[in-house]
Amino acid sequence: KTHISHIMAESTIDEVCSNLRKYYEFMQIEYKKDDEPVFSGVCEASGFDDEMMHDDINGEVEQSMLVEELADDFPLPDDLNTSKQEYIMKILRKCRQSNCSFADLASGLPAYDAKLFEAITNDDITNTQQLYQNHCAAIYNQGMNTDKGLLQIIAIGRNNKFDYLQNLVDIFDRDRVKHLKDNPDKGLQVMQWVKTGGNKHILGLQKLNVTRLAKKENESKSVIKASELVGAAIHSFGHRCCNRLLFNSLQKIDDSIPDILSYASAALDFITNLVDAQSKSLQNVCPFQFDVCMCTGAPIERKEKEQFENNDEEEDDDSDDDDTDEDETKNPDPMDKDGKFVDYIGDIQSKLDQDGKDNKLKHIKYKQDPENQKFGYREFDELFKALQKEIIPKSQSGTEHNGGNVFPFRKRFISMIDRRVSKDGSKPDDIWMYEPPKGKTGQYTSDIPQNEASLWYVSASRTCLLPAKKFDEKTAIGDTNMDKLNNVKNTGKTPAVDVNIGASFHAKGGLFTLSFHVKAADEIKCYLFWNGQMIRLMPDEIEDVFPQIFNMKNQNNVDYFKSEDFKIILGNMREKLIDKEFEAFQASYN
Repeated sequence: KTHISHIMAESTIDEVCSNLRKYYEFMQIEYKKDDEPVFSGVCEASGFDDEMMHDDINGEVEQSMLVEELADDFPLPDDLNTSKQEYIMKILRKCRQSNCSFADLASGLPAYDAKLFEAITNDDITNTQQLYQNHCAAIYNQGMNTDKGLLQIIAIGRNNKFDYLQNLVDIFDRDRVKHLKDNPDKGLQVMQWVKTGGNKHILGLQKLNVTRLAKKENESKSVIKASELVGAAIHSFGHRCCNRLLFNSLQKIDDSIPDILSYASAALDFITNLVDAQSKSLQNVCPFQFDVCMCTGAPIERKEKEQFENNDEEEDDDSDDDDTDEDETKNPDPMDKDGKFVDYIGDIQSKLDQDGKDNKLKHIKYKQDPENQKFGYREFDELFKALQKEIIPKSQSGTEHNGGNVFPFRKRFISMIDRRVSKDGSKPDDIWMYEPPKGKTGQYTSDIPQNEASLWYVSASRTCLLPAKKFDEKTAIGDTNMDKLNNVKNTGKTPAVDVNIGASFHAKGGLFTLSFHVKAADEIKCYLFWNGQMIRLMPDEIEDVFPQIFNMKNQNNVDYFKSEDFKIILGNMREKLIDKEFEAFQASYN
């Protein structure tokens, strides 16, 4: 009842009519009947007001006057798998939602029913294990090979050609941010969200009892609610792939939000310009990955009186994952025993120069123009073109041999922005662009494989953002012990020289990364990594998420959210961070 009354308060006949027009346009059918807009004309002819409209749509399909009036000329898909009347009612109910989308109708996404889960076999699990071992060793080595619940969800996405697991993680994080607004002192846990939350996709899965593939071949299969299977997979993602960003960190990034977002917006402009230019020349550039890393120096410590009881990090009681997060991973002490900040970044140029003939990587440092202190998308492009010349021999005339595809087609590259001593504005930031170290084959860090595993992009960032002085692939893809991965004490390593820094490594809170996954012109994702944790960056959530991890005692950070500059950058990011698959996934259950 609460949900229905909310819809009634928000949607009118005119609003439903406007949304139904979108559907007709999507189906390429003229939205007129007797020279009147279809829906408002039907309502007027039937004598319906707003309340009567909602009563009709909330009622039984067989008794709906609106469905009966619309049925004769209503545009239907060719692959309709339900009755015409039920389909029309489904569309009308969707049209009551603000900003509704029909992207799911063209996405090819599957129906979320028991068949989707039951179709996965042990052969699918084995194939998924082999794929991730070959493409995503940094994730596979964290116990993925025995986590059949996680593998089952990944296999569903693989078999149906969409990124199911990552989409699930992302919708959970969207609800975490919403929860944060209303419950700043208490975090949202995965199983709490699965069992008591209101997400429509999860509510639909709660009705499905599905077979969970046993952990071992000789064990009996068990029946589980699809929602619980999905919840366990989301929880496992945090252990196998990267911890979710916590909203109760004991440290805060001591840097300028305006400067950070200026770089983010410039990087996005650079990406979209690159994609647009190559599409006009009919050359392939997607997919590629661009990681923008910013060295922010020592974080500030939150004082005891400022700490609150947000239990975002507590274990979900119903999770099948036996791993536990170590405190070193969640909230590492940024200081050494002498009270000095431990800087794992070290000498960036020295690290990029690399030791050993097999470790060489191409890199370019930006030459600052004394007349122009601004760094925008043109400067990113200048760096990129210089790197492109370094990577691609002149004899190839700017193209690779494989069909004329242009760098960075199926490549990953990184930009490192050093703000440790320049964030006060006393000097320009030092900025590099480089290819990641390739290791033996490049398949873990640099070269996106054909038919890549969907989590390759996250795994590549986890494998390496900034290499140790002498890159070692075996170390980079990770020990299976998370405590060892994040604890370099008593190992004889020098933090600023010998430690490979990947996205899941905390770096004592001194490295902030935005990872752009550019899978297609209309599928561009951005993920934020900090302190060994991650969250998808959504423009409309920046004002909620950034204050959780940035120093808000800096008045410039506080004032920035009220400024015109922020509105401009926010608008630019909304326009260019387009992900049609994720929109379709959300639309499929709304």
